[in-house]
Amino acid sequence: MRDRGEIRLELQDTEWPLTYTDHDREIVRAIVVDGAGFYYFVRAVRDDEFGPATLIETSGGGVEPGEYPDEAILRELREELGAEAEILCRIGVVSDYYNLIHRHNINHYYLCRVRSFGDRRLTEDEKDKFHLSTLKLTYGEAVREYGRCADSRLGRLIANRELPILKRAGALMDGGMDVRVWCFGDSNTYGYDPRGFLGGRCPGPWPELLAGETGFYVINGGRNGRMIPCDREDMEEFREDAGRYGADLVIVMLGTNDLLTGADADEAAARMEAFLDRCGAEKILLIAPPPMRRGAWVPEGRLVEGSARLAALYRDLAERRGDWFADAGEWDIELAYDGVHFSEAGHARFAEMLAPMLTEKMGKDRRTGAE
Repeated sequence: MRDRGEIRLELQDTEWPLTYTDHDREIVRAIVVDGAGFYYFVRAVRDDEFGPATLIETSGGGVEPGEYPDEAILRELREELGAEAEILCRIGVVSDYYNLIHRHNINHYYLCRVRSFGDRRLTEDEKDKFHLSTLKLTYGEAVREYGRCADSRLGRLIANRELPILKRAGALMDGGMDVRVWCFGDSNTYGYDPRGFLGGRCPGPWPELLAGETGFYVINGGRNGRMIPCDREDMEEFREDAGRYGADLVIVMLGTNDLLTGADADEAAARMEAFLDRCGAEKILLIAPPPMRRGAWVPEGRLVEGSARLAALYRDLAERRGDWFADAGEWDIELAYDGVHFSEAGHARFAEMLAPMLTEKMGKDRRTGAE
């Protein structure tokens, strides 16, 4: 396990003998926290082929056909906990087995913060067969509860899988999530995936990966189709969001949609300067997006050339204003077939390159107050 980054675990079933495995199940699960530091789990009381057991487990369930994992986990939290939540970061993936039912589990774990609670929407099996209820515990209580529920064979399998995830979540919450970073961008911040019908979302947009790499509380403020804000309504919306998020740093990566809708690089840079001058954010990291490439959305060389010019213009702007700057065109970001959007590997590379820069700069800033 790394100090930073996502956990990857491969576990075997040591409770029942392996005869054969005939199916995989893609599962999403979440460590859920609230603003007061409490953790939320589900209690299951069951007596089935695994034997009688009283269990603690993270909330979650199977990914439905055509569903993205980050969509699935938010749905599962609404259903099992009645919770409206936001994803803070991905914690990792645990592969394990239930030999008794010949199943291989691929568990995608997230760290989520609850925003509000409402009514649960449990299935009949969850109510009548598993008797699901909600547990609200401190971190220490949760660790002890996993140990207490490991008195059954299934409980031991769950504890082996989930205790490393819980400990990682605890370290993230204790080790830097007081640093709030707001990523204000377009579809390449949101995580738009052009391969899906009418578009979808990549399983790991870079803001979520960045949170896992840094331990910071990273807010994904990406919106599909967003251009550089320039009218009064857009500026008012930005300031309202800024007040709500209270971010220590605002990361701004915009301009691609401006070029796609007819602006040239100089016009985009002028819009960016006007936006930054009016936005009121105290600390800004301006990122020049990776240049577009020829593809389904980029039939003209002028778009490639114009997007490549943004870096020098944005660098000059950031230097004049005293903002931080990064050129994502230097990071070898893989783009999808359309020539515009990051691939899944592109999102991972973006977070990998940005994380050490951000950790160093924010750490220095918090220690010394220096720019």
